[in-house]
Amino acid sequence: MKLASTIEPSRVTYQELLNSGELENHLVDTQTIVEDELEMIIEREKQTDLEYLKAQEQGDFMTMIGLLNNIQMCAEEQVFRQRIFC
Repeated sequence: MKLASTIEPSRVTYQELLNSGELENHLVDTQTIVEDELEMIIEREKQTDLEYLKAQEQGDFMTMIGLLNNIQMCAEEQVFRQRIFC
């Protein structure tokens, strides 16, 4: 019962956007917002993650790549929860 009540408003919004022809614009706007937020979070985390900064200073590229992948995945999860799966 609760699931249906949370899905129904999304269906109504989707149908309204689809019928008005604004769905594509809405999706493009959402994508732009998500990409901007991801970039901002990733840059902030790169500047404050001590392990990443230490690996960068030492030239340990494999560790940097691993840490950057971890930062990116965490940022995506955070933004997707806030913007996409809310």
